[in-house]
Amino acid sequence: MYVINIGLGNPPLALQTQVDSSWGPLFRLNQTVYITHPTYNSSSPSTYQSDLRPCQLEYFGQAGIFTWGIVSQDSIHVGDVELKNQLFEEALIYNLSMIEGDDLFDTAVGLALYPIDDDWNTFPMNASSPFHSMVEQGLLDELLFGQTLGRPHQEIGELVLRGWPEDMDRDAAFQLPLTSEKEPSNDSFGNSSPAMDGNSSNTSTILTTQNTIAIISSSYPWIALHQHIADQANSQLGIRKFGGWVDCEKRAILPNLRVALGPEGQEIELTPWDYLIEAEDDRLDRIKCAIPFVGTHERNPQGLVILGSPLLNGLHSVFDAGRKSIWVANRPRPGRSIDNTPATTPTL
Repeated sequence: MYVINIGLGNPPLALQTQVDSSWGPLFRLNQTVYITHPTYNSSSPSTYQSDLRPCQLEYFGQAGIFTWGIVSQDSIHVGDVELKNQLFEEALIYNLSMIEGDDLFDTAVGLALYPIDDDWNTFPMNASSPFHSMVEQGLLDELLFGQTLGRPHQEIGELVLRGWPEDMDRDAAFQLPLTSEKEPSNDSFGNSSPAMDGNSSNTSTILTTQNTIAIISSSYPWIALHQHIADQANSQLGIRKFGGWVDCEKRAILPNLRVALGPEGQEIELTPWDYLIEAEDDRLDRIKCAIPFVGTHERNPQGLVILGSPLLNGLHSVFDAGRKSIWVANRPRPGRSIDNTPATTPTL
């Protein structure tokens, strides 16, 4: 989970906020909700404006959260940027699923390039995401944001609202076209995320078939592929099914993986230090490396695939609203370098 600190209102209410490239609306708990998170009191901020339209949101950013509330308007502070008159949901009812806790974040800051399109969510469709508000209010030098996700237990990531990540090699970056088209899908991520055209690889294992839409999402903790491809990927890593893990010390002998993206099939390469998920095992009091590949829903065998944070871990990425594209480039990484990979590296 990747979080930043933001402020809501004036004086700002400090919130620990999940960064989500596949989400738009901001939600915040009303003071009448008795919960351990900071709560919002609309009578305190000097910049609050009432809206009062009823709405509901369903957020799946690593924890299933269902909220019912009203639309409100206030200032949001992200770094040294103040977004004025930002619409958000002031949640009056807050229901957390039993899947996972939400103790690591208070809300989500949406950076999606397209609006939420979901039958259950009733937040106003014409409401700008925080990122679009920055664009509309002229707060960005360029109409883009860059992100570098910190690898667990090793480093802190970076969100750049006014340019590219500092150590990103622009000469090595390549551009991937964004599209708002979505194939029919029962997957809620497919209905709320920016998407990217996929392409096929010429080698043994294929990540996506021609014209498959691939979503890039910083809040999705896995890499969701068509089931038979996920099975092949797990098999190459010595795992028979989703949910397996390996000893992190074995990363030195595991293969690098190549991923072909975009209409020209341009490749990026990930080492095991990129695509494996370091996770704490409380019972054994140790760090384990979880396998990220999961099959998509059986009712959607030919639909969307989701490229989540295990893929983004190995990349610098820049979401470019002006050009409707994403720029990606491999980043320096710990462990084995790409230059030393064996020629038999499997390709996904």
